[in-house]
Amino acid sequence: MIRGGYYIKSRCIKGSAVNHAPPYVREIWDYLLREANHCDKKYNGFTVKRGQLFRSYRQIREDLCWYVGYRKEMYNENQTKRGMRYLTKELMITTMKEPRGVLITVCNYDHFQNPKNYERTNEGANERTNDEPMTNHTGLSINKNVKNVKNDKNDKNKRFIVPTIEEIEKYCKERNNQVNPLTFIDHYKSNGWMVGKNKMKDWKAAIRTWEQRNYGGNNGRTQGSTGAIRGKTEESQSDGQPYPVDAEF
Repeated sequence: MIRGGYYIKSRCIKGSAVNHAPPYVREIWDYLLREANHCDKKYNGFTVKRGQLFRSYRQIREDLCWYVGYRKEMYNENQTKRGMRYLTKELMITTMKEPRGVLITVCNYDHFQNPKNYERTNEGANERTNDEPMTNHTGLSINKNVKNVKNDKNDKNKRFIVPTIEEIEKYCKERNNQVNPLTFIDHYKSNGWMVGKNKMKDWKAAIRTWEQRNYGGNNGRTQGSTGAIRGKTEESQSDGQPYPVDAEF
């Protein structure tokens, strides 16, 4: 069991003004959400209700401090006041000055902090935008797998992009092979970038196949263990050198 409870940050904040506000405004907003009471509590003789908190500006600055090495850094008082005014103007909080601080109310706290108000997303019935911690823990791994399956499908459906002669030359140089880039690109231009009966999906894989079978070498000859390729007659290039017969890979 995780101590301290939890609070919810709605994804609809992406469409709000605070999403593009200065960093100190966003951090103050997150701080107020985190520190607001989840139930009514007594404080210094009066009741601080659910969705409210009582703080001084000095205390907010102290709570949001950070360290650079051993040096303590804080937002200045003007930044803190500007941030609070900004959130008040955007109707995200209301404030009431008290003798020893400010009573801050987070607007619509009950609505946004109720897990039952969050609908399922469009990515699948198992996924929720936000949910109770215990049910959400098991859902994470399932949702991740669903997304991975979708990504795999997207990868398979990626449209083939015809490489340039420069890309082919660079790849052949990286692999230090004897494949002639011009022979390679002329061959596949002539057959519409087909590998057997299928459209080519990965030209680098085709380069590796040529490399293994010593197709398109700088000497222009096709070599193999049998001295021929499947007994088929090869089409000749304009320079009289034979094109290799493609094999699916």
